[in-house]
Amino acid sequence: MPSKTNSLSEAAIFFALTLGLSYFVFWGPLALFKVPTISFVSNKAGPVWAVALFIIGGFVPSLVAIGLTLTREGMPGLRRLGRRIAQFNIGWRWYLAAVGIVLIATAGQIVINRLLGHAFDLNLFLTQLVSFIPLIVLGPLSEELGWRGYAIDRLQTRWNALLSSLILGAAWALWHLPLFFLVGTSQYEL
Repeated sequence: MPSKTNSLSEAAIFFALTLGLSYFVFWGPLALFKVPTISFVSNKAGPVWAVALFIIGGFVPSLVAIGLTLTREGMPGLRRLGRRIAQFNIGWRWYLAAVGIVLIATAGQIVINRLLGHAFDLNLFLTQLVSFIPLIVLGPLSEELGWRGYAIDRLQTRWNALLSSLILGAAWALWHLPLFFLVGTSQYEL
């Protein structure tokens, strides 16, 4: 088992590589130059290379985790990381909590938008709902090996689950920030 210092430096390297690649190689340049990617709202797509950068950029956290694990722990470590994909033994209450949080957060967003004087566009919501199914499959595969399979364990060698999750959440939010400036994404459209 690596020491606390090694684990924290591994987490820091993971965050630096994930944010650096996303900001300077994949999503950042697309956002900076307003290159259209793919839109589930208008059914339009930008150039193939931009769509490819956008999609690959979504896999950066998992790809970085795979690369770091392979480099530091070899194939046994990679097998351990891969087993994290199929852990479903968390109990029905946690699944219910996950669905409940999404429903409450969605309702909260609608209420806040109403209070701010914005109308809820049901057509836009329904149009973007189509992208929900691929996100359920691709989202966890593209990100979660990195965030929960790699980084959170290393953070928890030093801090409790709450503080580790807050640190991870801050990095996660920073990683998603460029999506609000990528032409065609749901975040940009909203």
